[in-house]
Amino acid sequence: MQNMAFWKNTSRRYKISRSLHWIAFGTIISSAWYAYNNILLAPEDVEARQAAMTQHIDWSWVATGVVALRIAWRFYSRGPRDTKQVSPLIKANRVVNVMLRWLPLPITVTGVGVIWAAGRDVLAFGIPVMSGAAERSTDLQGTMEMAHSGLWYFLTALLVMHIIVALEQ
Repeated sequence: MQNMAFWKNTSRRYKISRSLHWIAFGTIISSAWYAYNNILLAPEDVEARQAAMTQHIDWSWVATGVVALRIAWRFYSRGPRDTKQVSPLIKANRVVNVMLRWLPLPITVTGVGVIWAAGRDVLAFGIPVMSGAAERSTDLQGTMEMAHSGLWYFLTALLVMHIIVALEQ
């Protein structure tokens, strides 16, 4: 109940910021869930793997939209100005927060690159966003898959650090 009282007394800016924070987290986790479900499915279960990847891609588009809204909200509603003398730990925290805010965008770009390099249409909720844009390139596809996975693991490491620091406070 004490948390509810705290929520009532906070500013509208903070409420919107926190809501976007948790919605971004939820959509990114949903996207990751479907990607890993695809990996765990048996290779011969083609229909289930396609369905999992379709869900992964759709949740990724939702997450990208929420992340873009969160970035726009950050530019629109600056919080209180800080002093020039800030401890290195707070500076490091700010760097991690900026990276957490922006990193989902290159993850989406590399994911689109994987599909594009495979010579397939890039779909968003079943609607072609990019169609017939490239011929199949296995080298580019492999590079994009590696970048997509690497960025995801980097984001995961940052999320773990972010959660540990948040729990410490």
